[in-house]
Amino acid sequence: MSNKAIQEKYFDSYTDEDYWGENLTPVFNKKILTKYLEKIDKNSKILDFGCGNGKYGFTEHMITLGFNVSFTDISSNSVTALKKRLSRLNLNFDLAEAGDIGLVCEKINNEYFDIIFFGDVFHHLTYDDTKTILLCLKKILKNSGGKKGKIIGIEPNGKCPIWRLMPFYNKDFKWEIEKNIQYCTRNDFEKKFNDSGFKLIEYNYVRFLPLFLVTNFTFLKKIDEVLTKFPFIKNYSQYTLLVAEIK
Repeated sequence: MSNKAIQEKYFDSYTDEDYWGENLTPVFNKKILTKYLEKIDKNSKILDFGCGNGKYGFTEHMITLGFNVSFTDISSNSVTALKKRLSRLNLNFDLAEAGDIGLVCEKINNEYFDIIFFGDVFHHLTYDDTKTILLCLKKILKNSGGKKGKIIGIEPNGKCPIWRLMPFYNKDFKWEIEKNIQYCTRNDFEKKFNDSGFKLIEYNYVRFLPLFLVTNFTFLKKIDEVLTKFPFIKNYSQYTLLVAEIK
């Protein structure tokens, strides 16, 4: 079974039931995204690629920040569930599409989006998947009139050894689904983007210490901010924020 088929099957089964509880995307990650988006024009059109069903995901957060947000996912169950969730929360969105990104991009006008956002998505993709997807998405990103569309991602760092240990203490972490984390390194992203007509312009290490520590203890959050500035230590951070733009 191809990686694409494995991911689609998993996320369809993962969202059999609609989720109406609190959005569980870590506040720490939301703050990272918020800080970056403060630099972005509020009229920007954003596509949340790999949106999920609303249990984990950034769509809801970006809408509440005041942006014009669309979303897509390979899992039709996820898109249906998220649409229901946003409707129930009285949150408006622009476009919502499910399925193969090649077919989705055919439905959307060229140069429609200012930003395409990936939150915990790249690490589900093989190198070939990523290249194919980026080439499709490039068509629907702004690239004229002096405007260059951007890709923004918040992703695991493949150099962090903790991901290899996760299956032993987190029953929800399935290596078959998450295994492409190993290819989420700066060098890999630079090559993936370059081969797809993009240039990596930012790559920031955003968390070294465990999430619960930086979330619950202010002094540890400050220590973490220092650690992620040291060249050797930061290379093994758990997460990164990356930004690429069309060449």
